[in-house]
Amino acid sequence: MVSTPKKALVAIGLVIVAVALLLPFDAIILGQFVNLLPPQHEGLVKLLSNKGIYPLYAIFLALFIYGFVNNKQHLKQTCMAYLKTQFFFSILLTRLLKIVFGRARPAQGQDWAFFTLESKYDAFPSGHSADAFVSAIFLYYLLKHSNYSNYRYVPICYAASIALTRLMINAHFPSDVLAGAAIGLFGAWFFINRLSASPCQGHPSRASIHK
Repeated sequence: MVSTPKKALVAIGLVIVAVALLLPFDAIILGQFVNLLPPQHEGLVKLLSNKGIYPLYAIFLALFIYGFVNNKQHLKQTCMAYLKTQFFFSILLTRLLKIVFGRARPAQGQDWAFFTLESKYDAFPSGHSADAFVSAIFLYYLLKHSNYSNYRYVPICYAASIALTRLMINAHFPSDVLAGAAIGLFGAWFFINRLSASPCQGHPSRASIHK
């Protein structure tokens, strides 16, 4: 049986290969997504793309307040793990990679200006995609171990829609979005795995979420 760390390394390696294979076709695929943007719904799509992560923030703020007021230890610890994931993966890691790779936004061309702080060279990876998938995986985790487990895939679909709109509004190339989504997924997996493995925490049952 392959150990969890080895599985993670294999998955990361597969994502890197997938991104590398996607790079030569980025512009072609992006053009197809941009053409999908209906002019009459352009404002709505841009709103989802640019502001769609804010409802996710609001949900976790509400969960943290609820957990604090009602002294639900697991919920509070999960929300703290969520904040750590957002900070270390969605903010620090994505920002570092943006600086290192310095990929131009689609509207600026297909240049790479490595090790730059210029804002027009911050396409890779997609921070919105990373952010959305961190939130989605944590919500999936909470819903899976609650009385609402049938809805656990809803946040993942929502995160995927945000990621796809980043292509539709010409803000990112497909490989940017794939890399960002993978960072969010692996970051959430890393902290959730540590949360579930905690000796004092254990794997939550449905009852433990609500008591």
